[in-house]
Amino acid sequence: MLTTSQVSDDVTVTVQASYTHEGVTRTATKAVTIVDVPVPVTLSSLSISGDNSVNENSSAGYTATATFSDGSTQTVTGSAIWSENSSYASINSSGVLTTSQVSDDVTVSVQASYTHEAVTRTATKAVTIADVPVPVTLSSLSISGDNSVNENSSAGYTATATFSDGSTQTITGSSNWSDDSIHASINSSGVLTTYEVSDDVTVTIQASYTHEGVTQTATKAVTIINVTAPVTVILSSLSISGDDSVNENSSAGYTATATFSDGSTQTVTGSAIWSENSSYASINSSGVLTTSQVTGDVTVTIQAIYTYEGVTKTATMVATIIHVPESNLPPNTPTILYPENGQYDVETPLDIITEPFSDQDNGAHSKSQWQISEQIDFSTLVVDITSDNYLTTFPVPHMVLKSDRTYYARVRFYDFYDTASDWSTPVEFTTTYFVEDLNSNGIPDAHEVDDTVDLNLDGTPDNDQPEIIKCVQTIDGSTHVGVEKTSDAIIQIQALEMIDPDTIPDTANRPENVIFGLVSYRLLVNPPGATVTVKIYFSEEIFGSDTFFKYDTINGWFDYSEHTTFNDDGHSVTLELKDGGHGDSDGLANGVIIDPIGIADSGGSSYTVTGSSGGGGGGCFIATAAFGSKFEKHVRLLRRFRDIYLMPSKIGRVFVNAYYKYSPPVADFIADHDTLRATVRWSLIPLIGLSWMLLHLGIAPTLLMLLLMSFTMLICYRRKASKGGEQTTLS
Repeated sequence: MLTTSQVSDDVTVTVQASYTHEGVTRTATKAVTIVDVPVPVTLSSLSISGDNSVNENSSAGYTATATFSDGSTQTVTGSAIWSENSSYASINSSGVLTTSQVSDDVTVSVQASYTHEAVTRTATKAVTIADVPVPVTLSSLSISGDNSVNENSSAGYTATATFSDGSTQTITGSSNWSDDSIHASINSSGVLTTYEVSDDVTVTIQASYTHEGVTQTATKAVTIINVTAPVTVILSSLSISGDDSVNENSSAGYTATATFSDGSTQTVTGSAIWSENSSYASINSSGVLTTSQVTGDVTVTIQAIYTYEGVTKTATMVATIIHVPESNLPPNTPTILYPENGQYDVETPLDIITEPFSDQDNGAHSKSQWQISEQIDFSTLVVDITSDNYLTTFPVPHMVLKSDRTYYARVRFYDFYDTASDWSTPVEFTTTYFVEDLNSNGIPDAHEVDDTVDLNLDGTPDNDQPEIIKCVQTIDGSTHVGVEKTSDAIIQIQALEMIDPDTIPDTANRPENVIFGLVSYRLLVNPPGATVTVKIYFSEEIFGSDTFFKYDTINGWFDYSEHTTFNDDGHSVTLELKDGGHGDSDGLANGVIIDPIGIADSGGSSYTVTGSSGGGGGGCFIATAAFGSKFEKHVRLLRRFRDIYLMPSKIGRVFVNAYYKYSPPVADFIADHDTLRATVRWSLIPLIGLSWMLLHLGIAPTLLMLLLMSFTMLICYRRKASKGGEQTTLS
């Protein structure tokens, strides 16, 4: 009996038999072929190949490929059964997908099924039907430049065209320029030359530009300044700032600040006359108060006097000299509970948490000092913040920590008498990989802009000059935001990302409408402690009535207008920042400025609307549902109309409150139906147009335009009615 095993190919074996009889042996052989029996080939899988997107009103072919158990493949397009799941497309038996018109990008699922030897396999592919944009037309024209020019001097102005796709272009030399004053003239390059005036005079300059048969005109009011007329600035008030308590046998510095009639302020500490009223203290000409020993807490009144141009102002401040008991012991050394020592994959935002405060004297916990470093000896610091609010829990500021990086943290407590504990044992921790930035350009890959973006309008794509400007998309991708360094002290824009305000649990003092979200950046500066400026660009329009807000985990939300300048281009602001000071949330003059900042629309912090904290994200629920995002430009425009024209009046607020009470269920229903969303978008166009005219032109020009339009429509109607009557008479 011959028994065979498995072979990978046909194999020949020789079978031999031997037999012996009466001492005689004979042998016989036979060649036998072991045949390799092929395994039956079965259908393993099916795949679809073809374009991931197809333009509306066009077609594209898709191929079905079968893969078999032996690894072979075969195109089976014509043998497959094809289907798709959208009312905007159809697919035939040859795999050709034909699309119809869509109002927005639509995703369709293409499916193919194929059967071989009773085995059926199915494949699907997601294909986007792309909404092809309409031709770009000229939408508006704007003029940027100085609002005032001295007499007998000149200034240049820039004309910027905005197109229907939101893009902008500088067309100064292609515009027709004019002015309306005998005190000035403007040439074809937008240069305004002024003449002598006896008093300040306002001149209106105008630019007109035509593109593809469409003409737009822009005007700008410019004041010609009579430089011989003196501007009198008067000292308005004086204030003192500094600690309201000082330990005995110690010292503290106080600052005198003068406020003038033009709203400006100036530190005048060294120019003020200082005094105090206690025998337990003295104050020098630099505002440094030195205390002596007291037997109990003593109150001292500090006074500063400052004179400017014959006007004298006086300020006082009450401070308490604290008696520190001789037996006072420092607080017990704190222990950090989270993160744990050696912990990996620590996520941000991070709260560092300690055990409760304890003190052998049962003293009160007055403040805590928090430090984070990349060195175990804390020779350099990334955070050094002393806080009387965050005593046992410290929220680390945004962008202080980098992804996949090891850090060390420590803390020490202070009691009521300003006595410090020993530093806690340092805790080592490693952050998780929380930002995907494969090209290491400091911008999350999901929010990078394309190479056509040029927010600073210098003719070079912003992505080609990262040493000057970096850009990022907002959370919903509807707007681009750019940060440009405008100071030589800024060495690098190291990182840039957007933060959704709705993800920040701290809502105290938060404006209602942070229009584009928060832009957070990390700047490297040299020397440390430098004061620098940056320019923040927005691809969408902003208004001078808007407000810039800063947010950090230590100080929360606060108005940053004092260090913000709105530029005349209507798309950018200039911010002043100081390393370790205003605009820097890490608390250190360490050569790194870290700051999340955002812009709120004009009514965002001024009014409270009942029920406006719901799903609409700052109101306009139906518009948000129709356009898909609370940051979408049409939604923002309607919010501005609400804040400027409805909220200041009682009737307007009643209407808005009623709208916010009843509209959320309607908005939820609209959001679930694409066709209804498109219908609502079209129905909102008249309101959007009216809002745009009121915001950009004002009430009087808008009413005039509406009156002219109504008059024109009335004339057209009467002519049509007249012609209809004539035809009836003739018949």
